Amino acid sequence: MTTSAIAHPLPAAATSYVHTLRIFRKETKYEFLKLMRTKSFSLSTIGFPVMFYVLFGIANRNATAGNIHIAKYMLGGYACFGLIAPPFSASVSASPGTRRRLARAQRASPMPAPAYLFAKCTTAIAFGLIIVSILTAIAATFGGVSLTPSSWPKCSA
Repeated sequence: MTTSAIAHPLPAAATSYVHTLRIFRKETKYEFLKLMRTKSFSLSTIGFPVMFYVLFGIANRNATAGNIHIAKYMLGGYACFGLIAPPFSASVSASPGTRRRLARAQRASPMPAPAYLFAKCTTAIAFGLIIVSILTAIAATFGGVSLTPSSWPKCSA
Protein backbone atom coordinates (compact mmCIF):
# COMPACT_ATOMS: atom_id res chain seq x y z
CA MET A 1 0.00 0.00 0.00
CA THR A 2 1.43 3.33 -0.99
CA THR A 3 0.66 6.75 0.36
CA SER A 4 0.52 9.82 -1.78
CA ALA A 5 0.28 13.45 -0.76
CA ILE A 6 -2.81 15.37 -1.71
CA ALA A 7 -1.89 18.53 -3.54
CA HIS A 8 -4.14 21.51 -2.84
CA PRO A 9 -3.92 24.42 -5.25
CA LEU A 10 -3.05 27.76 -3.71
CA PRO A 11 -5.98 30.16 -3.59
CA ALA A 12 -6.11 32.97 -6.07
CA ALA A 13 -5.67 36.54 -4.87
CA ALA A 14 -9.39 37.27 -5.14
CA THR A 15 -10.30 34.17 -3.15
CA SER A 16 -7.78 35.12 -0.50
CA TYR A 17 -9.23 38.62 -0.29
CA VAL A 18 -12.78 37.29 0.12
CA HIS A 19 -11.55 34.85 2.77
CA THR A 20 -9.89 37.70 4.70
CA LEU A 21 -13.06 39.81 4.54
CA ARG A 22 -15.05 36.85 5.84
CA ILE A 23 -12.66 36.54 8.79
CA PHE A 24 -13.06 40.25 9.59
CA ARG A 25 -16.86 39.98 9.34
CA LYS A 26 -17.04 36.92 11.60
CA GLU A 27 -14.71 38.43 14.18
CA THR A 28 -16.86 41.58 14.24
CA LYS A 29 -20.05 39.55 14.56
CA TYR A 30 -18.72 37.52 17.48
CA GLU A 31 -17.32 40.61 19.22
CA PHE A 32 -20.70 42.34 18.91
CA LEU A 33 -22.54 39.27 20.23
CA LYS A 34 -20.07 38.94 23.10
CA LEU A 35 -20.62 42.54 24.18
CA MET A 36 -24.40 42.36 23.76
CA ARG A 37 -24.48 39.25 25.96
CA THR A 38 -22.29 40.86 28.60
CA LYS A 39 -25.00 42.53 30.63
CA SER A 40 -22.60 44.74 32.59
CA PHE A 41 -21.35 46.26 29.32
CA SER A 42 -24.53 46.45 27.25
CA LEU A 43 -26.85 47.69 29.99
CA SER A 44 -24.46 50.32 31.27
CA THR A 45 -23.26 51.50 27.86
CA ILE A 46 -26.74 51.81 26.39
CA GLY A 47 -28.61 52.43 29.62
CA PHE A 48 -26.73 55.35 31.15
CA PRO A 49 -27.15 57.90 28.33
CA VAL A 50 -30.77 56.86 27.85
CA MET A 51 -31.47 57.02 31.58
CA PHE A 52 -29.86 60.45 31.95
CA TYR A 53 -31.78 61.82 28.97
CA VAL A 54 -35.05 60.44 30.33
CA LEU A 55 -34.34 61.95 33.75
CA PHE A 56 -33.08 65.36 32.63
CA GLY A 57 -34.01 65.86 28.97
CA ILE A 58 -37.65 64.85 29.20
CA ALA A 59 -38.01 66.64 32.53
CA ASN A 60 -36.87 69.85 30.78
CA ARG A 61 -38.81 69.36 27.53
CA ASN A 62 -40.59 72.71 27.87
CA ALA A 63 -37.63 74.64 29.28
CA THR A 64 -35.60 77.13 27.28
CA ALA A 65 -32.51 79.13 28.08
CA GLY A 66 -32.67 82.18 25.89
CA ASN A 67 -33.01 80.82 22.36
CA ILE A 68 -31.93 77.28 23.25
CA HIS A 69 -34.42 74.45 23.73
CA ILE A 70 -32.97 72.48 26.66
CA ALA A 71 -34.21 69.06 25.47
CA LYS A 72 -32.45 69.55 22.10
CA TYR A 73 -29.29 70.66 23.84
CA MET A 74 -29.35 67.66 26.16
CA LEU A 75 -30.00 65.32 23.23
CA GLY A 76 -26.72 66.42 21.68
CA GLY A 77 -24.88 66.19 24.98
CA TYR A 78 -26.10 62.73 25.93
CA ALA A 79 -25.63 61.48 22.36
CA CYS A 80 -21.96 62.53 22.61
CA PHE A 81 -21.75 60.84 26.00
CA GLY A 82 -23.23 57.70 24.47
CA LEU A 83 -20.79 57.81 21.57
CA ILE A 84 -17.75 58.14 23.83
CA ALA A 85 -18.52 55.20 26.14
CA PRO A 86 -18.28 52.23 23.69
CA PRO A 87 -14.91 53.17 22.17
CA PHE A 88 -13.51 53.81 25.64
CA SER A 89 -14.68 50.39 26.82
CA ALA A 90 -13.30 48.78 23.65
CA SER A 91 -9.92 50.43 24.16
CA VAL A 92 -9.76 49.30 27.77
CA SER A 93 -10.56 45.70 26.85
CA ALA A 94 -8.06 45.80 23.96
CA SER A 95 -5.19 46.97 26.16
CA PRO A 96 -2.23 44.59 26.39
CA GLY A 97 -2.51 44.11 30.14
CA THR A 98 -6.09 42.82 30.04
CA ARG A 99 -5.72 40.50 27.08
CA ARG A 100 -2.32 38.89 27.50
CA ARG A 101 -3.60 35.28 27.45
CA LEU A 102 -5.97 35.97 24.57
CA ALA A 103 -3.19 37.59 22.56
CA ARG A 104 -1.05 34.49 22.94
CA ALA A 105 -3.84 32.29 21.59
CA GLN A 106 -4.59 34.69 18.74
CA ARG A 107 -0.96 34.76 17.61
CA ALA A 108 -1.09 30.98 17.26
CA SER A 109 -4.25 31.16 15.16
CA PRO A 110 -4.37 32.01 11.45
CA MET A 111 -6.53 35.07 12.10
CA PRO A 112 -5.00 38.30 10.74
CA ALA A 113 -3.79 40.61 13.49
CA PRO A 114 -5.86 43.66 12.38
CA ALA A 115 -9.11 41.66 12.53
CA TYR A 116 -9.33 42.01 16.31
CA LEU A 117 -8.84 45.78 16.24
CA PHE A 118 -11.25 46.14 13.31
CA ALA A 119 -13.88 44.15 15.23
CA LYS A 120 -13.45 46.33 18.33
CA CYS A 121 -13.77 49.57 16.34
CA THR A 122 -16.74 48.39 14.28
CA THR A 123 -18.54 47.13 17.36
CA ALA A 124 -17.99 50.47 19.11
CA ILE A 125 -19.50 52.27 16.10
CA ALA A 126 -22.48 49.88 16.10
CA PHE A 127 -23.13 50.49 19.81
CA GLY A 128 -22.85 54.24 19.20
CA LEU A 129 -25.46 54.03 16.44
CA ILE A 130 -27.78 52.04 18.69
CA ILE A 131 -27.47 54.64 21.46
CA VAL A 132 -28.03 57.61 19.14
CA SER A 133 -31.02 55.88 17.54
CA ILE A 134 -32.66 55.20 20.91
CA LEU A 135 -31.97 58.75 22.12
CA THR A 136 -33.38 60.39 19.00
CA ALA A 137 -36.50 58.20 19.15
CA ILE A 138 -37.07 59.14 22.80
CA ALA A 139 -36.35 62.81 22.11
CA ALA A 140 -38.79 62.95 19.20
CA THR A 141 -41.50 60.97 20.99
CA PHE A 142 -41.35 62.17 24.59
CA GLY A 143 -38.92 65.08 24.70
CA GLY A 144 -40.75 67.42 22.37
CA VAL A 145 -37.68 67.73 20.15
CA SER A 146 -38.65 68.70 16.65
CA LEU A 147 -36.05 69.14 13.96
CA THR A 148 -36.36 69.53 10.22
CA PRO A 149 -35.97 66.28 8.25
CA SER A 150 -32.54 67.39 7.04
CA SER A 151 -31.40 68.22 10.60
CA TRP A 152 -31.88 64.68 12.00
CA PRO A 153 -29.09 63.12 9.88
CA LYS A 154 -26.83 66.11 10.63
CA CYS A 155 -27.51 65.73 14.34
CA SER A 156 -26.90 61.98 14.18
CA ALA A 157 -23.68 62.42 12.22
